[in-house]
Amino acid sequence: VMKLSFAVKLGALLLLVFTLLGGGLLGYFYSYSKEVAAQDLEKMLHDVAHTGSFVVNEEGREMIVELTNQLYGDLPAGFETQVRRFVQSSPIGSIQTSLSQKQSDKLQSGVEFSSLIQLLRRVKAGSGPRVSALELMAQTEINTDCRKSLSELVEANRQSSSVRWVYLMVPVPEIDTDDAVFFLADGNYESVVGDDVDDNPIGNLYRPKAFFSEAFKNGRIAISDWYTDAFDEASQCISVMTAAVPIKHESGAVLAVLGVDYPVMALEARIEQLESVSWQIFLAVLLISIVVTFVIAYWISVPLGRLRDGALELSKQNFKHRVSIRSNDEFGILANTVNEVSASLGDFTASLESMVAERTKDLTAANDRVKELNELLQSENAHLGAEVENLLNIRRQRLPYLGESIDVADYKLSFYSAPSKAVGGDFWQVISNNESTAQICFGEVAGYGLETATLALQLQSLCAADGAADAQTVIRRANRLAYGLASEDLPTSVAMLHLKITDAGLEIAGCGETPITFTGYSADEVNLAEMSAPLGLGPKVDAPSHRLNLREGQTLVVYSAGFRAALARFRNIQDLNVSADALVKMSGLREHPGSVLLDELQQQDWFETFNEDVSFIVIGRSSLA
Repeated sequence: VMKLSFAVKLGALLLLVFTLLGGGLLGYFYSYSKEVAAQDLEKMLHDVAHTGSFVVNEEGREMIVELTNQLYGDLPAGFETQVRRFVQSSPIGSIQTSLSQKQSDKLQSGVEFSSLIQLLRRVKAGSGPRVSALELMAQTEINTDCRKSLSELVEANRQSSSVRWVYLMVPVPEIDTDDAVFFLADGNYESVVGDDVDDNPIGNLYRPKAFFSEAFKNGRIAISDWYTDAFDEASQCISVMTAAVPIKHESGAVLAVLGVDYPVMALEARIEQLESVSWQIFLAVLLISIVVTFVIAYWISVPLGRLRDGALELSKQNFKHRVSIRSNDEFGILANTVNEVSASLGDFTASLESMVAERTKDLTAANDRVKELNELLQSENAHLGAEVENLLNIRRQRLPYLGESIDVADYKLSFYSAPSKAVGGDFWQVISNNESTAQICFGEVAGYGLETATLALQLQSLCAADGAADAQTVIRRANRLAYGLASEDLPTSVAMLHLKITDAGLEIAGCGETPITFTGYSADEVNLAEMSAPLGLGPKVDAPSHRLNLREGQTLVVYSAGFRAALARFRNIQDLNVSADALVKMSGLREHPGSVLLDELQQQDWFETFNEDVSFIVIGRSSLA
């Protein structure tokens, strides 16, 4: 891929900025000038048309009414159907004759038509450069030779009237003025040989543009945008603006609409000239931008090139090379800095070998020390691993009835645990004086490591120390032990449940995961009205007891936090807060004994690094335990 130098990129950016800025300003100036000129022309046309409408005086209005009535009287039968076909089949701006030649000649030979034609021609003559005597005016037409340029057409029509066509339109009976209107009189109604202009006799139907309909309906002057008439094919180069002026009766009703077509070729010529000047200015701005860009790029590229060469020599470890820039600007300061760095690096390189030899000696000594420490660490790890393994074995041996079942009163108790390789803190202890009474301490120490496992063993021993103590006494002793070992560096938190099993039922006290009772079709958490706070957080703790009676076929499961976490991992569930019924379904304890669940968990690849013990006790009255 070809790489462009910074100077080329900067030059292209500057050229783009200058071009866009100059072009944008010229474009705005051109658009603004064009818009202002169009607004001025529209205002002028409005004033001309409004002034011209006063030529149609009261006598003129009466002639409009009379001629309109004559036109309506000559309409053939079924004329409305003919008009509707014309509306449906013709686009806006279309013209169609509605009267025969004989009917048109008859109406055009009347006094009313001739008088109105003279009025319209006077309106047109009033926009000319010369004032003529009030005499019988002939039809006139501007030069529309499209082979000429706009400037030539403007010059050719300098002595002509500013207005091209003036005409009157009246509504068609029973037809909306949005659809069609009549030409009542046109100042240029006669066709002229050699001018390629068709005649426009009285009664011609016309599909009006929107501004004509607006003048008929709103009674206000409407001004159009620039356009060319489709029927005037010989002069499509001549665009016009049209003013539609409503002629009103004394009552305010619109009798007719006076149309005044004003050629905009003079304005178009000025806009064309403005566009040409704008392009010339733009080209001049572009040329100046190119020169300025070249100069700026040269001023920057030369010192940048020298700095680049200096950096390359520096990368080749040629510390004798110096960048030659004599200016006092930023480039000169940067060049001096590069030269100073090059000199410093040269001096540093000269003394680097001795420094490297000295550092190598120090590193060799440090490396020997690291080897000694590694050997010592490996020896300590071997001893520590043996201690951890011994601790795991001791904990398993101290857990009574692990993987076994015992019968107490009417209940069968089964004990299950899979210890964590991270040395977890789950424990239980069973104190049974006879076959009808037993007390069980089941809990977990928060944390991992030797301290956690040691505390779990101490709590287990504490529970076995006095088999006659009640739940509150055992839990308070355990709290004092955990609280006494806690510190800021090693905070300790213990969850422990005390279960007492007799012929009268079960009593539960303490804190921990809420036990669950389940049958073959339902499961619920044990509703303990109040559970104590975790042990070891304060000097005192309350441990109210709760009584529970299991029905025939109902099973109680007491479990640690690791039991819930392992099931969620085993079943690929992210949320640990599942319902009691979902937890039982995940465990499969309804269908299989707890040993099956432990085997499935220990066969998982992830269980080797699982950092919590998985412990639970199943108590029930049936073989499900």
